Parts: sequence; C-alpha cells; structure tokens
Amino acid sequence: MVCSGLGGIATSRSSLDEVAMTATLSDLDPSWLYMTTATLPAEDGEAEVRDMLSIGELWRYPVKSMLGERVETVSIEESGVTGDRAYALLDVASGLIVSAKRPAHFGRMLDWRATTVGEGDGSPRVTVTLPDGSAVAIDDPEAAPLFSAVLGREVRVVSTAPDGALYGMTFPDIEGAAPMEFAEMTEVEVRDPEGPVSGIAVGLFAPGTFQDVSPLHVVAASTLAALDRSEPSTAWDVRRFRPNIVIAGETSDPFVENSWMSCEVAIGDEVVVQLGPSTPRCVMTTLPQQGLPRDLGVLRTLARENRQEIPEYGQWACLGTYASVLRGGTVRTGDRVEIGAPVT
Repeated sequence: MVCSGLGGIATSRSSLDEVAMTATLSDLDPSWLYMTTATLPAEDGEAEVRDMLSIGELWRYPVKSMLGERVETVSIEESGVTGDRAYALLDVASGLIVSAKRPAHFGRMLDWRATTVGEGDGSPRVTVTLPDGSAVAIDDPEAAPLFSAVLGREVRVVSTAPDGALYGMTFPDIEGAAPMEFAEMTEVEVRDPEGPVSGIAVGLFAPGTFQDVSPLHVVAASTLAALDRSEPSTAWDVRRFRPNIVIAGETSDPFVENSWMSCEVAIGDEVVVQLGPSTPRCVMTTLPQQGLPRDLGVLRTLARENRQEIPEYGQWACLGTYASVLRGGTVRTGDRVEIGAPVT
C-alpha cells in the first residue's frame, strides 16, 4: 500500500518506483513555511538589537552533500543562492539522490570540497577536490567514474532533479531528534548498515532544485555562540549546519531564530526574504568533516534544548530557519539585516 501523507512526502514501505510516483509537489500547502506554534513577543530593547544585525557569513554548496565555499558576495534569486546545490549525484542502485544523510555509503563526501571557479570571466565551473588533493571538473566525463570508484557504488552526476526525485536519509537512534512515525512512514525498500532508509522528496518548496526543503537556510551566529558557552565539549562550528546566510549580532535568546518565524527580512538594499519554518537537524550535523570529529552530542543537545513543532510533521530537534525569497538581488558580507514584523 502506498500513502501520500505528511504533506505530500512519499510514505510507505513500497518499492522505490511506487514511492517516487507519490512524491509529488502539487498537493503540498506552502503556507506551513510561515507558520509557527508561537510567535514570540519582542523583549524590551529587541527592536534596538534587531537594528544591529548584519550578514556575518555567506555560504554556497555547489554540489549537494559536499563541502561548500564561504564567499563574500552572492546573487539570490527565487530558487536560492545562484550556484547553490547546482549539482548532485544519483545513486544508480537505489535511484535516490545521494545525500550524506546516508553516512555508511556517502558520509565521506563531507571530505570532498566543491568550489566554483571562473566566475570573473562569466563562465563559472565547479571543481571537486578529493582528500588526496586530486581535482576534477564536475562536468568532466571522468568525474562520475572517479566518484563511483571512491564511494564503491555507481553514481551519476546530475544537474537537474528528475521528476519525483527522492533523497535518502537514515535516522540516528537519538531520543527526541525526530518523530519516529515520520521515519517509519517514509521508509523505502532500501536498507543501509545503519538501518532503514527513508525517501524524502527533493526540493519540497524549491521545485526543480536539489535543496532539501526551501531555497535558503539561515542561522544566527549568536545561537552557535550560546551553545558553545553552554556545551563547550561540542564544537558548534557553522560548517556542521550548512547555512547559506549567517546573521551576526548579539541577542539575548539562545535560539533567536525561533522568534523570527514568519517575519519578512530585508537584507542590504535589494533582497527581502521570509523566514520559516525552523530547520530540523539530521545525522549530518554529527558527522566528521575536515577539522571536525564525529559528535552525536550535537543532535542530543538540540533534541534536549530546542525541539520545535513543524506543522504537519511533528516535533524535531532544530537549529536555524528556512527562508523563501520575496525579492532577489545581491547580498554582501556586512550588509545590514532588518527583521520585520511577522506576516500574518
């Protein structure tokens, strides 16, 4: 039996082909992007704090599930940061878009760095550098065979998300990290050493992209700083969370993004985005990558300190917020950020 519950994410224990047929975007209600279980009132002085926010860091990830690049300037369009998740790998055996959320097979991709070269001459190209220092252009015919040999699984390079595309995901055994009924209902007939694999529709609210959910992902630097003070044994490095935008500025709330749900945000002179919902965190935040060890404490802490209700999807360990683009343009590090009132 095939279900299409949970807002249109394919759900069942059916064959992958049947699941892919149910993973449509047309029946999804995007209004939940801007919903929150509680819109928090501003504390005294919060308006002044919001006036002091700015862009601290900008990140782009040219290939899904590979290390990205910190940049000083980005162009933002309706689908997100130009050049972000422009490519992905397709696992031939399962038909799933490759994700490091399946660590046994693909976690090592967090040691591969994807960078964009040639932007200045108007013909940007993406190069992937492996841990041994070897590099290959993502569109080189030899790229897929090289990646397949390193991973021990046949993969293909894709630049367009196939219709009904799903990415694979496993759920770590951490209490409160994710609703187990969600994991069970999205399970497909693929198993990894960690256990069952869920098939999740790619680009839920960014159709035609390789984003997990929304066009943009935003994190407040003050949230990571607060966690670093309260849980110093864990490295609360921004790279674990893979945001596009890091907002700098001191705030009193250790998870200030929770109070920004549904707010319109002006960035610099051109860009306006709308924030929400909170970003559910997954096993990728715990995986080792260059300079960072494996650390399940990341997800355990978030499951204990910041479980948020995602409308229609249950309670998840969260950090940061997704965002949709209301008006595109250019964003630069240091640009002023103005958090507006929640949009009802």
